[in-house]
Amino acid sequence: MKPSAYDRRLAASGLPPAVRLSLAGAGPELRAAERRDPGFFAGLSGLFAAAGEALGLPPEEALSGSGYLPGDATPGRLEAALAELRAALFLRAEGFEEIKAVPRAAGRTADLRALRAGREYHFEVRFVGGELGTVKRLAAKFGCKSAQVRTSLKRRGGGRGGVVFVAGLPCGAVPGPAAELAATAAAVHSACRRKDLHVCLIDGGRIAVAPPW
Repeated sequence: MKPSAYDRRLAASGLPPAVRLSLAGAGPELRAAERRDPGFFAGLSGLFAAAGEALGLPPEEALSGSGYLPGDATPGRLEAALAELRAALFLRAEGFEEIKAVPRAAGRTADLRALRAGREYHFEVRFVGGELGTVKRLAAKFGCKSAQVRTSLKRRGGGRGGVVFVAGLPCGAVPGPAAELAATAAAVHSACRRKDLHVCLIDGGRIAVAPPW
């Protein structure tokens, strides 16, 4: 089969072979983003470097460290792995330390665990595509994903945690605060029964957390 234009540009990107193999599994949304942005691969390279540092991994192992198998073309799987890397950067910016990806072999548990002020937290990461959506939609997804967080907390004998929703495609930049998202995060949290878990929203360069840490 003749390589696509995307595959040819990926081959010429200068990224390590393991990273190129991972990005070969990109879906239509990622490939469209690459066509629009000449700096797409450079941005992802920056994301891998920063997220790898946050996770204690070499840049070329950042994706595989999240449990992504290089070349996996399952729809949405690569995007979900990139969302986990973005979430790791978010946690580091929020003062978390010892951020680690939870091995997939552990079963239906949270994606990330980390320490903040000496307390262990567990987080499930949910990639939601181009936009976050309504409070009702987010609350429903929070209810489903919080079960995996509770499983992790039960296995570890306690702690705290939350669900991190990531909208849009990661570009490698650490997100900054956004007051306009705060009301949405608070509304999602108040609509859910798990009041002990945090709602974390990442939308482009904007973030919000409810309740505060």
